Amino acid sequence: VESLNRLVSPARLPEGWIASIGDAEGMVVARSRDPARYVGHPVSASFRQGMNEGTARAFLGASLEGIPTINRVRPVFGFDWYLGMA
Repeated sequence: VESLNRLVSPARLPEGWIASIGDAEGMVVARSRDPARYVGHPVSASFRQGMNEGTARAFLGASLEGIPTINRVRPVFGFDWYLGMA
């Protein structure tokens, strides 16, 4: 988890962006913002929507904190995990 959290570190992202990695069951595996609070808990409804729809387009949603976002969710590692950017 620590290695994945470093991968999505806020220092590696543009200001204001949030990156998350979720598993196929919809649990947060790593997160750029407040990982200690969210890793091991369910992904946001927006993230789940992206996982289920599998669209290549960006869509409106909200972060786990309730912050309005523009989201993009893509499968990684052979559809076992998903990367979300908001």
